[in-house]
Formats: sequence, structure tokens, C-alpha cells
Amino acid sequence: MRLRYAPVRLRYAPVRLRYAPVRLRKTPLRLRALRGHSQLEAVSAIAAVELEEQSMPQSAAENVVSPQVHPDGSITLSIYAPDSREVLIDSDFQLGMPFVAPIMATEWPKAVRSDDGWWSVTTEPMLPGMYRYKFVVDGFKTLDPQNGWMRKAAIGQPFSMVEVAGDGPQPWDIDPAIPHGTVVREMHQSEVLGAPRYFNVYLPPGYDAETTYPVLYLLHGGGNDYGHWVFDGTADLIMDTLIARGILPPMVVVMPDGNVLDKARMPGVLRVTNIEDWRERVEVLHPAYFIDEIMPVAESRYRLDASNRAIAGLSMGCMQVWRLLCSAPEHFTAAGLFSGTAEMEALDRGTGADPLKAYRTIFVGVGDWDAPRLHDSMKAAPGLLQERGIPATAYSTPGGHTWSVWQRCLWEFGLDLKAHGWVSE
Repeated sequence: MRLRYAPVRLRYAPVRLRYAPVRLRKTPLRLRALRGHSQLEAVSAIAAVELEEQSMPQSAAENVVSPQVHPDGSITLSIYAPDSREVLIDSDFQLGMPFVAPIMATEWPKAVRSDDGWWSVTTEPMLPGMYRYKFVVDGFKTLDPQNGWMRKAAIGQPFSMVEVAGDGPQPWDIDPAIPHGTVVREMHQSEVLGAPRYFNVYLPPGYDAETTYPVLYLLHGGGNDYGHWVFDGTADLIMDTLIARGILPPMVVVMPDGNVLDKARMPGVLRVTNIEDWRERVEVLHPAYFIDEIMPVAESRYRLDASNRAIAGLSMGCMQVWRLLCSAPEHFTAAGLFSGTAEMEALDRGTGADPLKAYRTIFVGVGDWDAPRLHDSMKAAPGLLQERGIPATAYSTPGGHTWSVWQRCLWEFGLDLKAHGWVSE
């Protein structure tokens, strides 16, 4: 199929192609695979194919594999770009950087060029899981031409994906040996926001509409929406595993849309805006939306046990959870804070520590390579909460501001709920 049939018009791409490290020729390409992607995603995929078709020596093509996962869990990433001046790596890997937070990064680690035109880098040993990466070739971001696995991103271009396998299925893997629940997309008309909103609901295996279930409200991060805890975080598979292993009882998980400032949301569309006082506005609007609408709507459609109600969130969702703990703690009996901030001044100004002393647990998790402001706040929070007589659990894991960390946080939060007897009879 000729390039003229591409589903995007390349002259409208938001990059000037003459600056790309390759010249886009009329390469035979199965362009139908690019349908549903943005113009920039399509250009990136086409450029990746063109990079692969540069005059690569056959011997080099046979000897270099990318990505290559080593027995210790480290990964070698390679790209053939003999005429390029610089190749950087935008990824979930630390690679000597002080922190790993893709949307916050100001610099990326460099690959090393070999004499035959290959640029490569080898990561630190990684825990089992799925990891994202892309190459930045002379300033142009591109996928790995040798790797057919990719995932669309919440903001910006897609990423190539690589898996470090574990011994048997991991909690976030599809395990055909266990029962699996169902994810339902719900919609409601928000009076607080003046707009329709979606939210996802995980129903456990064997869900019975006449049974009352414990409930976890699970909040996403900035740049995401109600669908990303399932799409990127595989929260449904993690819950399947927690339930199948008897760690948690059958329960419901409600995943709302936390983008309360965008009044004109459409399904599957995220409008990124630059609002200087966005945090202050979210802190005011989100509690009203969550307490006055999300909880009543969800609990009118499903039989949910208010005495066994937990809440957790990542990044922006962590900020929103913390705000609710400081202003309306009576609605929950346990909480999870992942990769965000927890300012004790807000707690002391709000309802104070006393209501949180009755919680079963407040779980605080973060990646060891997260941005300093978030990492430091999460590392300090458990001790500061315990000083106030509030039960708190600290957890950290190798990783940055990434989904592999938040998958582990959700799993460990489930273990922590079990350890502290969260579900009461």
C-alpha cells in the first residue's frame, strides 16, 4: 500500500519532517495499523520503519536485537542511526538519572554509539513487569523499529514496550487459571460540573446484584482519565488476583474521572490546559463532585458497604485523596497514597488527626526514583502520620513516576488492607 493512502496528511504533522533523522519515503507499510492514532503517532511509527530500512549491514541486523532482556532483568535497547549526532532514551528506566518522571523530565540519558552505527544502552536490573521506552534521535522521538510492541500514551507520543518476565503470572498479568471480574463503564450527568461524566466500575467474579460488597474508590493521575487504571494499571487483573488468592474478599472498585476543570469532556478525549491556579481550583471542586455525586451515584447503582469503604489515588489522584482525608475523613476507613504529596499542614488546618486515628491503615507508596518533591513527601508521610497517632504503612520500590510502580502499590495496598483487617463483619 502506497503512502498516499495514509490516514493522516503528513504536511499537517506538528513536526517539520525535513529535520527528522530520516527521510520519509513511500515505504510499503500496513498503514491500517495506524488508524486511531494521532498524526504525530503515525509519523513516529512511519519514521521508525524508515530508520529500520536505512542501509543497515546484514551482519549487524543479524547480531543486534532490541530490546534484549538479560537473565538479571537488565535490558539492552539499541537503534541503528549511523548518521545521527545524538540518541537519548525517554523511558521508565533510571539509567543514571536523578529521577524518572516522564512528563517532568528535563533531560534524558544518552545512548552510546558503536563503530558500526548502532546506538545502545543497558538498563539497571528491573523487577518483573512491563516498561515503556522510546528513542530521541537528534531531537526527534521515535519508537524502536525492531520492537512491534507499543502502547499509546496519555499525553504525547506512544511508547515501545518491553516485558521482564517473572516466575509464573504476576498479579497484573492475565492468569487463565483464576476467575476474572468485569469492568463496566457508567455515565452520569454531573450537576456540580455541568457536564456528563463517565466512570468505570470493577465487579468481582460471580458478582451478585443482591449482595453488598466492600468498595474501593481508585483515583487516576494527571493526564489520565477514568479508564487508565484499567488500560495502563490493569487494576482489574490485580483485583482478580487479590480475590483469587484470598487476600481480599470479593469487592467493587469505582474509578471516577478526576478531571473536574474541563467542562467540555468527550469520550476518549482529554483536553490539556494550562491553568495557573488549577491545583487550588481542583482542591475546591473535586471534593464537592466526589462526595456529592460520585459516591451517591455509584452507591445507588450498586450495593456497596459504607462501613467498608476505602480510597486510593496516584499522583494528582493522591493529592485529591489527601484533600478528602483532610476535609471529609468520615467517609472512609482506609486510604492509599501513591506517588503524590501529603502536607501535614493541610491536615492540621482541616479536621485534624483524630478522625484518621480510627482508620485501619493509611498506605503510602512511592518509587525510589520519583521526582524529589513527590518522593520526599511520600517518604516522610508515614512517620508524620504515626507521630499523630494515625496508623500508616510505608512502601517503596525501584521505579519512578510510572505505572509499574503504581501496579505494585495497588497490589501492596491490598496486602496491607488484609494485614490490618480492613473488612469488618
